[in-house]
Amino acid sequence: MKLFRYKPNAREYTPDMLPHTRKEVFFDVLKLQWKSLFALGGLILLASLPIIACYVFEQVYSSIILDAVTAQEGTVEYTAALNKINTLSSAVAFIKIPFFAIFGVVMSGVARIIRQHAYEECVHFPTDFAEGVKQNSKSAVVLATTISAIGAISNFAYGLRDLTDGAMNMITALPTTLFVIVFIPIAAIVSVLIPVYNISFSRNIKWAIFIFAKKPVKVVISLLLAAAVFSTTLIPGFLTGLIGRVVGMILLPFAMLGFYLAMFDVLDELINKENYPEIVGKGTF
Repeated sequence: MKLFRYKPNAREYTPDMLPHTRKEVFFDVLKLQWKSLFALGGLILLASLPIIACYVFEQVYSSIILDAVTAQEGTVEYTAALNKINTLSSAVAFIKIPFFAIFGVVMSGVARIIRQHAYEECVHFPTDFAEGVKQNSKSAVVLATTISAIGAISNFAYGLRDLTDGAMNMITALPTTLFVIVFIPIAAIVSVLIPVYNISFSRNIKWAIFIFAKKPVKVVISLLLAAAVFSTTLIPGFLTGLIGRVVGMILLPFAMLGFYLAMFDVLDELINKENYPEIVGKGTF
């Protein structure tokens, strides 16, 4: 006679309930680690405050310059005001470079924790953050400052349109076009490679170019979906731009998690199968 019969608890985990794809990993991490992701978002926001302050200064001072102009658009006075704003924008872009370096240090620790979550591994916030900074801060700082410097150069080149009365439109627009279409996707891939592989920065660049050349559509689509957290910055207006930056920084860890997981599938296909078979499918069961 059976006195007791085991009945599985509905809340117990079974192998079938574990994530089998990176898409399932994403939602599993959202469910279990959302507090950690928001904590990372707060840390990112704190690190980005000097950069956001530069945006506020630029917008306020540009508004003051335009408010002081009484002439109509197209006049010499109005064009001079636009030139002042372009000069201000370029100067602020270069001033932000050291702030991006500091931001890169923080992001090296954040990236380590995002990687751990993507691998469905345990995270001890202070330890993993410190380990990420120790291992990856040099590469992260180089990446962040390079992005900022190239962005500043593109900003300066784009501002030359007004100084040349549009005579060099195609030439001045080229750096910005290359920055958006080519450099940003490659830099985004590098940001994933840095916390995953213990390799040189130059090798990260080579692999990122190789990955982008092989999977440009997936990289661009994944990056656009991740960048959606900053979508409100595209709405004209100072306040919407400010709110969009603050909200975007807070939600950035969620976007990073999604982009990392999308790129992990690409890495498994193009790199890990031959070079790092031990991490193929890591995080899935």
